[in-house]
Amino acid sequence: MDQSYGTLNPSGRQTRRGPRYLSSLSPAVEALDDGLPLAPDRGAMQLDGPGAPRGIADALDDDSALLSHHRRPKAAGCGACQEPFCCGRCSRSHCLTGSILGTVVGVLSLGAIILFAVAPAVGQAEIRGATLAFEQINITNPRGSLFDMAAAVVLAKLEPLGGDIAALPLTMSFGGVAFATTTLPPHAAEAGVENRFTVDSVVTVTDRVAFGSFSRALLLEDSVTWHLSGRAAVTSTVFGVQQTVADLIFEKDVTVRGAGGLRLLTVRRFSLADSSSKQVTADLDTAIYNPSIVSIQGIGALCVNVTYNDTQVSVSRSDQLDLTTGWNSVSFTGPLDPTDPGVRQDLFDRFLGGREARVKARAFACEGTAPLFASAVHALSLDVTLPGAAYPLVDSMSVGGMELVPKESSLAVGLNLNATVTLNNPLGATSGLVVQDVGMRGSLFGDGVDVGTLVVPSTKVGRMQTAHAPRDDGARVQRQGPWAGHVAASMGAGDRPFGLRGSPGGGPGLGESIPPPPGPLPVVPPSRMNISLHLSGEIDLSGSGGQGGTEAAFAAFVDRFLLNDTVTMGVSSSSSTAMETTVHCALGEIKVRIPLHIPTTTVPAARGIP
Repeated sequence: MDQSYGTLNPSGRQTRRGPRYLSSLSPAVEALDDGLPLAPDRGAMQLDGPGAPRGIADALDDDSALLSHHRRPKAAGCGACQEPFCCGRCSRSHCLTGSILGTVVGVLSLGAIILFAVAPAVGQAEIRGATLAFEQINITNPRGSLFDMAAAVVLAKLEPLGGDIAALPLTMSFGGVAFATTTLPPHAAEAGVENRFTVDSVVTVTDRVAFGSFSRALLLEDSVTWHLSGRAAVTSTVFGVQQTVADLIFEKDVTVRGAGGLRLLTVRRFSLADSSSKQVTADLDTAIYNPSIVSIQGIGALCVNVTYNDTQVSVSRSDQLDLTTGWNSVSFTGPLDPTDPGVRQDLFDRFLGGREARVKARAFACEGTAPLFASAVHALSLDVTLPGAAYPLVDSMSVGGMELVPKESSLAVGLNLNATVTLNNPLGATSGLVVQDVGMRGSLFGDGVDVGTLVVPSTKVGRMQTAHAPRDDGARVQRQGPWAGHVAASMGAGDRPFGLRGSPGGGPGLGESIPPPPGPLPVVPPSRMNISLHLSGEIDLSGSGGQGGTEAAFAAFVDRFLLNDTVTMGVSSSSSTAMETTVHCALGEIKVRIPLHIPTTTVPAARGIP
C-alpha cells in the first residue's frame, strides 16, 4: 500500500496518515479522550462498506467536523492552529500576531491590577497636593442659621490624573473650631491646569460663637485664614478603565483678604436740615470701601453710637447695610443730642463756622440686624470727619439807613444803621430756629478798602421772618424708599461734598490701585430767614488787633460817601469769635461763635439821599 495514504493495522484496517498537510492533526488527535472513534474507529478508517472513504477531501471534512465537536478548550495560543504553543508548522505572521495579542492582554491585565491596587494612594496624594483658592465669595440671604454662598473657586496642581470630583461635603473651621458646613457641587477637574468653577451652595452655621469670631475677623483683619475639611471621591479613567476612589481625606487652609476695619470712608453729605422743633436730626451719607473679596449682603440694620471728645452726641441708624467688594453707599440718620453743654456748643460752633469735627462711630446690633452678623458688627468702629456747613450763617445784609457819629477820639467813629440780615437756616425750614441776638467784630470795607474795625455789641433781634429767596429746585433729589441705604435725600443747609478721608495707617497696601469713591451728592441751597437789626457800634480806626483801618483810609471813604450816590460796604473776619449769636432750637439755647463774612452790599450815599 502506498505509504502516502496509510498502513494496515492489526485489525485489518488501514491507518490514515495522509499527505503532509494532514500531519498537523496528530497532536490534537492524541489529546482526545480514549475511546472516541475516528471515522468510525480511533485512528483508522474503513476501505470498504459504509465507512469507505469517498476521497481525501471528504475524509478531511469528516475528521474536521469530529475534531471541532470533541476538542477540549485551549488557552489562546497560535493564531493559526489554536495550540497553546506555536506548533512550528503554521504561518509565521499568524504566530507573531498571537504573540503580540497575548502580550498586550497581559500588560493590560497587569496594569488594571496595579491601577486598582495603587489608585487609593495615588488619589490621596493627588488631593493632598492640590491647591484650593477663592477669587470671590458672595454671602447673601442670611436667615436663621443659614445663608447662601456664591463663590468663584480655583482648583490647581491636581496631578497626575485629574477626574470627576463628586459632591463634596465640607466642614468650615476657624481657629481650630468648626463653625459651619456646606457641600461643593460635583465638577470635572483636569490635571495640570487651573480649574475655575463657580459654587452656589447653602451654608449651615453650626456654632454661632465660632462664626461670630470668623465674621469679626473678616471685618477687622487684613487677612483671614480658615480651614476646609471633608472626604472626597474622585473618578478617573486610565487606559479606558474607569476607577472611582472614595473616602479621600480633603484638608485645605484657605486665606482670603479681610475688610481691614473698613478704614477708607468718605462723607458724601452731612446735613441737619431735616430737623424739627422737637429734634435736631443729623443725616449722614457715606461711602465705605471694602477691600475684601468677601462680599456680605443682607447684614440688615446697623446702629452706631457717635461720640465727640469721648461724649455721646448721637445714636444713628442705617436701615440696610451691604458690604460688597469695593465702594458701598451707606446712610445714617438719627437725633443729634449732646448732653454736655460745652460739647454741644463746640459742635455747633464748628458746624456753623464751616470747621470740621472728628467723631467716632461705634457700631452695634439693633432691631433689624441679621442675627448671624449681630456679634460681628459690635466690633466695628468707624472714624468719621464731619464737615462744617457748606453755607455761612450770614448770607447777605442790606442797609436801609446809616449814621456816622463823631467821637471824642480821632481813632473812633460812632455808627448807627438799620439793616436786614438774611441768614441761611442750618436746621431747615421746619426747625423752629430763632435767632435772639447778634454781635460782631470785623473789618469794615468801604468800596473795597479796609477803613476800620466795626465793633457791634450784642444786639437784640427786632423781627425775624422767612426769606423767600430763590432756590434751585432742579438740584433737589427726592428720597426713594427707606432713607438709609439710598444715595440721595432732601438736602438743605449743611450739605457739603467731602473728599476721601481715612484713619492713619489704614487702607490698602502700598502700590494698590483703588477706584475713586462715588462723587459728592448734589447740594441744594438752604432755607433762609431775614432778621431785622438796628445796630449801634463804632468804627475803630486804630488798626489794633492786626486789622487795618486808619484815619486817612476812613477820610477817603467819607469823601466818596459825600460825593457819590452809593458806596459799597462789607464786613469780614476770620476770627472764630468774630460773630456771636444766641439761637434757640430743639436743643435749647446755644451760644454760637463763628467767623464772619458779610458779602459786599450797596449802600445809598449822601448824594443819593433825597
